[in-house]
Amino acid sequence: MCVTACSSASTTAVGSVSGTVMRIGRPTFTTPSSPLSATITLVNLASGARYSTSFDGKYSISVPTGTYRLTGHSEGWGAFGPVTVHVAARSTTTENFAFQGGTVMGKMLVSGGPAPGTPRPISGTVILVNVSSGMKMSAKVGATGRYGIVVPSGKYRVTCTSPMMSGGRSVGGRYETVQVGPGLTTRTHCVFNIR
Repeated sequence: MCVTACSSASTTAVGSVSGTVMRIGRPTFTTPSSPLSATITLVNLASGARYSTSFDGKYSISVPTGTYRLTGHSEGWGAFGPVTVHVAARSTTTENFAFQGGTVMGKMLVSGGPAPGTPRPISGTVILVNVSSGMKMSAKVGATGRYGIVVPSGKYRVTCTSPMMSGGRSVGGRYETVQVGPGLTTRTHCVFNIR
């Protein structure tokens, strides 16, 4: 963790600010927990001194006592704050943040081939690409074929790859496009069709 400051805290009473930044949505098969990488910045309202740290899900930053404005940003999810925090000597102030995402759920399946009939589950990777921003998110898919991934609201191009399939593209060789809303579940299946 990298912490930067414009003034020294060595001769000043210090406290700390800590917390988590999470994405929330329906619990999924491939997203059991949902911490987010982010950056926070604290600005002392009296002196203007700035302190920042980058982290993955959980943060803790020590600063001189005083009153601060806390802001932050998580790529793909956006900004959070500002909030005002009061830091006392030898104590910890907790500020948690959460983004409401939407969930894309479904199954990776293979259909046809030497064993035609009911589609069968297959393992691999599900990949979602935001059509507007280009942000890419992916999750591993196990032998059950079930997947679920929590993403920011928006329109996504969904495809799957599997080491068991040459070429690796799903949904009949096409990309599937889905619209994801906050707190909602969108279902789509990745199907490998074998002729």
